[in-house]
Amino acid sequence: MIPRLVLLAALFGSAPLPAAGEYRFSMDGREFDPHILPVLGERKGAYAPGDVSGPSSFPFVLGKPGHYQFRIGGKEKTKRFCKIDDQPERCVGVILKRDGDRDDAPLINPLAKMTPAERGHLWGIVLRELPAPKEWEAAFEGVDWSKTVLSIDLNGARGKATRIPPLPTNLRYLELFDVPEKMVAAGWKDLTELRYLRLYSPDRFDLRLLENASQLRNLDIEYGSLANPDALANLGALRFVKIRRTKGLGNLTFVRSMPPLRVLKIDHSEVTDLRPVAACPDLALVAAAATEADPLPDPAKLPAVRDLRLLGTPVALDKDRISAVRKAAPPDCIVRADWQQTLLSKLGRIDRLRVRTGDMFENQKTHFEIADPDRIGALMKGIKLNDADSGLSCNCNGDPRLEFYREEQLVITISFQHSKRLRWRNGLWPGDAVLTPESADLLCDFMAGEGLEGPKKNLEEHRNDEASEDGRAHYQRALENFREDASR
Repeated sequence: MIPRLVLLAALFGSAPLPAAGEYRFSMDGREFDPHILPVLGERKGAYAPGDVSGPSSFPFVLGKPGHYQFRIGGKEKTKRFCKIDDQPERCVGVILKRDGDRDDAPLINPLAKMTPAERGHLWGIVLRELPAPKEWEAAFEGVDWSKTVLSIDLNGARGKATRIPPLPTNLRYLELFDVPEKMVAAGWKDLTELRYLRLYSPDRFDLRLLENASQLRNLDIEYGSLANPDALANLGALRFVKIRRTKGLGNLTFVRSMPPLRVLKIDHSEVTDLRPVAACPDLALVAAAATEADPLPDPAKLPAVRDLRLLGTPVALDKDRISAVRKAAPPDCIVRADWQQTLLSKLGRIDRLRVRTGDMFENQKTHFEIADPDRIGALMKGIKLNDADSGLSCNCNGDPRLEFYREEQLVITISFQHSKRLRWRNGLWPGDAVLTPESADLLCDFMAGEGLEGPKKNLEEHRNDEASEDGRAHYQRALENFREDASR
């Protein structure tokens, strides 16, 4: 856990330096959590140089311990600066993008004005537009790819003829977002030093392209589609594999070649058989939520497993089988199969509930706050969920949002979806949890008692609509849309 800034820092203008071997992060003077993911480290939360920040507008590779003090600058906020402890501040990240929304708008390219020595201090380069092909190699002159993430985000470029030029052969950290199959760079088989690869919504990405990336340790793929997943068997150094909400992953036979594997997340995939993971004795976390995974591995063959996630699977609805799994698993392993219990396991010692508008960015308003731990606990324990119907989701933000705090730290955010479902933001649920009708009434009445009448009125309108023939047809179409979204 990242240490909190102390009150003295706010009073006297600067925070004390972290103890030896500790990390702390602040952005423009405010502490934040960059969600560091393990690459060279052995597990999440135990930071090590060479690990990488999680999904964000500015990815970076972690260096030595210290207080990382970031700030944003440059034209259109295209530069990231940082100083560690009392060392000199340097530009450590740049973003290349258009100066406006038009395709012919001028390109803002901070790299072009940097010397090779200055580029050598970079930890992250984000390309929202590509440099001209003739300028490609020169743009990266001096970059130390052993400590720099290259993030290519060409959202909106689908349909364009542009191809990504060959990537630097000594690249270690790479992110690709929304890149169509025809735009994938050439020379993938020369990327022999890759340690971290994140692909978001790839278009039929052929995993045979990674056959020479024998040092890859962290692979993260979400949405999109894959081809030839069996080729992953060549990547025996992998420690962390996340392939979620992605089509094309039908089996896990490749993990038999990965005995050092520590984390496997395949939520919302097409995998049906989890038994191959028994070949990975170091696995600490297996997440197969919202899959048809069955049969399961013998938990006794996974001595290191501490977290087994089966929410939204057929097995999870079979209480006898889940009970047998729990008995066979290591004593300190948490088997997550019940939606409500999974939530309650994270809500211990909550001392404040804030209910606010669902808008994430503008016009946020707090409707009310409750600072009575007993009342908050009773409310959440009284809410029941329909596990069999849970797991789908829509594209709505939800309104309102329920924020749960422990000692002034935000622990969990849950959005109320159409007054009938709950969405755990960045949580352990593999989709929205469906409230029982009685629990929907309970939560709406609770809010109405605090002066927030909207959810109760919304629930009544939904029920009236569903009672009509047109309403039932509309509900069925919405349900089909939810299922289509969940399968993407």
